[in-house]
Amino acid sequence: MGDFTRIFAIEDDLDYVQFLRQVLLDHSAQPPAFTFDYAPSLGEGLEALRSRGGDAVLLDLNLPDSQGIETYRRLNARFPTLAVVILTALGDESLAAEAIRGGAEDFLPKTGLGAAVLRRALRYAIQRRKLLNQTKRIILAAADGMAVVSSEGGTRFVNPAAEAILGRRSEELVGRPFPHPVDPGE
Repeated sequence: MGDFTRIFAIEDDLDYVQFLRQVLLDHSAQPPAFTFDYAPSLGEGLEALRSRGGDAVLLDLNLPDSQGIETYRRLNARFPTLAVVILTALGDESLAAEAIRGGAEDFLPKTGLGAAVLRRALRYAIQRRKLLNQTKRIILAAADGMAVVSSEGGTRFVNPAAEAILGRRSEELVGRPFPHPVDPGE
């Protein structure tokens, strides 16, 4: 992460952007020291992240050019290794659960969100994502075939060695029932 943690918000409410800026650039709140940038739409945010990067994204799900969980899916498809904390005025717990299952690090309500909670959520999100990315790199490089299968039997991840063993590419397996019987915990 370096000396500064780069936070990028994709948020169209300029008053809320100002709140985020004040919270994250509060120099009395050390560590970490944050830098902050934002875009008012998903399209602009995706382009800015491509050119400038970031350590974490604060994402509003309801933007002028994207609505609901699809907003997160589009961001995650382009930047799957980036830590994402969703901030929303919506109190829909099923939406929150879907976002977390899809890989978001956290889902926080905008109303009543305090500075300490936001900073802590970002620090934890970045650390979790960093560990997840390291784990994925290890699994991808492993000579043994490995697959992650949900308790419902859906394929969540397969490494290249598992693709070779199963004779199918990851794109054909992930999101579908695992093609062989699996005992939970195995």
